[in-house]
Amino acid sequence: AYYNLGVCYLNVQDYKKAEENFNIAVSLDPSNVDTYMNLGLAFYKQSKFEDSESCYRKVLASRPASYEAHFNLGNIYLKQSKHNEAVAEYLETIKINGNHIYSYNNLGVAYGYLGKLKVAAYYYEKALSVKPDYMEAKKNLNDVSKFLKK
Repeated sequence: AYYNLGVCYLNVQDYKKAEENFNIAVSLDPSNVDTYMNLGLAFYKQSKFEDSESCYRKVLASRPASYEAHFNLGNIYLKQSKHNEAVAEYLETIKINGNHIYSYNNLGVAYGYLGKLKVAAYYYEKALSVKPDYMEAKKNLNDVSKFLKK
């Protein structure tokens, strides 16, 4: 019941109440990996990045092939300007799910921050090879291309 309430609160973007309900759900069933996944999201949406990271690490301890957990860790690291760590997590995501367009795009973003614009462009192109109408990757590729032409 608390897990489902937490999901409902996530859906209406009440992240504090989602966190409260997922915490109760975890106390009742600490082995439910899905609860940690959603609790991690509730923490992330509140910019509680250390708590969010801890949740995703618990998910990966049980499900090492969770591309979602790796992707979410990458997002945490990107928000914290830990670009090399973000790259590592996005690459891990792609090893597990080779069509994850958001990881390709975010790899481009992370490499852009690292000053590796050609590598960034490569990953934007990879995202577009999977989904040609992915507007964010198109915009990012256009932006980085302007710098590469200078």
